[in-house]
Amino acid sequence: MTNTLFDLFINHKSARTIWNTLESRYGGDDAGRTKYVVGKWLQFQIVDGKPIMDQVHEYENLVANVLSEDMKMCKILQANVLLEKFPPSWNDYRNYLKHKKRDLTLQELISHMRTEEAN
Repeated sequence: MTNTLFDLFINHKSARTIWNTLESRYGGDDAGRTKYVVGKWLQFQIVDGKPIMDQVHEYENLVANVLSEDMKMCKILQANVLLEKFPPSWNDYRNYLKHKKRDLTLQELISHMRTEEAN
């Protein structure tokens, strides 16, 4: 903690009161942060030039960021959005998955993608 912050908080009795004060002052409800996180998730697109699984892990991180902003999103939606992010070279596989009778969760879809990439 810098000296200026230390001087401000020296009189607080507990770490909890310091934390609450810092959170209210520097970031409790940052609507801009939520909009930024959701925007990054929506704009994400898988491209052919990079390894597919690296991009899938990036997508998982974006989903985790959205969820960490206290936004609710079902696992089926997470997977279906990822399906729409597939590159053009995966169109046949995307269509195959879309026509399956059972909806996949994100983790099930990623497992299927690993198998497909290996083939």
